[in-house]
Amino acid sequence: MIHFHFKTYGDKTKQPLLMLHGFMGESSDFDSLAEKLQENFFCIALDLPGHGETRCDEDDDYTIEKTSEAINKFLMSEKIKSPHLYGYSMGGRVVFYLLTHYSESFSKSIVESSSPGLKTESEKIERQQKDLLLSKRMTMQPMVEFLEDWYNLELFSSIDKTSDAFQNMIVQKSKNNISKLALSLKHLGTGAMPSLWDSLDKIQTDVLLITGSLDKKYKSIAHEISDKHENFSYEIIDDASHNVHFEQEEQIYKIVINYLK
Repeated sequence: MIHFHFKTYGDKTKQPLLMLHGFMGESSDFDSLAEKLQENFFCIALDLPGHGETRCDEDDDYTIEKTSEAINKFLMSEKIKSPHLYGYSMGGRVVFYLLTHYSESFSKSIVESSSPGLKTESEKIERQQKDLLLSKRMTMQPMVEFLEDWYNLELFSSIDKTSDAFQNMIVQKSKNNISKLALSLKHLGTGAMPSLWDSLDKIQTDVLLITGSLDKKYKSIAHEISDKHENFSYEIIDDASHNVHFEQEEQIYKIVINYLK
């Protein structure tokens, strides 16, 4: 069983917006954005399994199937009906799963820098092997050192590593439990999830895909999805790489308001 820790922002009478963070993140990653959005929405931000203060009873709880099922049950228990969804990276993959399995439960969705999984079994096996090595490295390396290496990846090339906002983010992420993050990577990573490419037609609601202009990999994925499915639209944010809502928060705020209102 998953025991979610979550934060809320705004008035419960407003349209709900569920926000799901990326790998090594937590609900507070959305503090600044959600505080702006609360004028228009009732924002709910969850800690996903392996992150923040959310607790899992079994290793199996970390899978995208169990995570999505638990989110759906959580929303029902909190009497949150037909929320919009916003998912970043890992959180975006969870959004794809929710929409392909519980589409009738949600309104519009926004997916930032994410994918519906890998297309072939060989790609999945290769990614599982990489994620396994990465999870082993995480448990052997000081968290701050691992985070430094992580954010030196090309995906995050345009982030100003000297900014106070970035340094504060590093401090916050370094509080995560490394062994639980490793379990999340093993069970909720891209290589572990089923491919949802052939299930995108099941999504009955409108979805906006967002990527940074410098994120070549996820720009290509978003283009492919939006070209094939009429209910998917796509927006590119200039001067951003993977973590768009962190780098260009004001633009993301305006897009969310315009798209979801």
